[in-house]
Amino acid sequence: MRKLLPLFLALLLFSCAQPETIIQRVDKPFTVRAYDSAWTITEAGYLLDDGSLPASFSSYVSGYNGGHIADHLTVRTGEAIVQISEAPTARATIVRPLDDFVLKSYSDIPRAQVAALRNSWQSDALALGGTLYIDNDPPAYHFELPLSPPAVAPSDPYYLYAAYVVHSTDGAIKYEQHFTTAADRDYYISAVQEYEVAPWNASNPSDPLGWVWGQKYEMPSGVEKR
Repeated sequence: MRKLLPLFLALLLFSCAQPETIIQRVDKPFTVRAYDSAWTITEAGYLLDDGSLPASFSSYVSGYNGGHIADHLTVRTGEAIVQISEAPTARATIVRPLDDFVLKSYSDIPRAQVAALRNSWQSDALALGGTLYIDNDPPAYHFELPLSPPAVAPSDPYYLYAAYVVHSTDGAIKYEQHFTTAADRDYYISAVQEYEVAPWNASNPSDPLGWVWGQKYEMPSGVEKR
């Protein structure tokens, strides 16, 4: 008996160290499942007696969704598996990392096409220099003025000696001047800032003005000069 005691204790410790695994009972189908954007089941389990999700299941889903923007878990309850033909349509968005401006979007995509289209969306995002979101809403667009002056100055004097007064909210140009020397450009910036821009569009504080100079500046798509 004494010889068997160490073996018994070792087996007991081993069994306690194993992770919990949910095993489906033949007489009791799973009642909750998590589907990814391609509608592959990534997790399944049983609802609690009150119909709520187990804490471990909720934690898994929220943790996954919180750490992925190009994929999303959808939870469906019920004993029957939701077929991909019955799944909701998918959506994808590519945004500019600097300010989350939407570069390209795809909507109402049949769920069965997501697996095949994912690589194409990723290639589009790479080509556009954007960030891909699948079944997730990107942050709201927020315009940010480009750094002035840029690290590499343009060779064309028309842009090298340019000065723009720009609405910081959407990037619309208010004033634009092009000079032949840096001295003239800097004098203009100083004069306008002192007499016209300062105190930075005080008539409308919610739409401040900012400077862009020494580079080629283009307004965001759909924005008009004002």
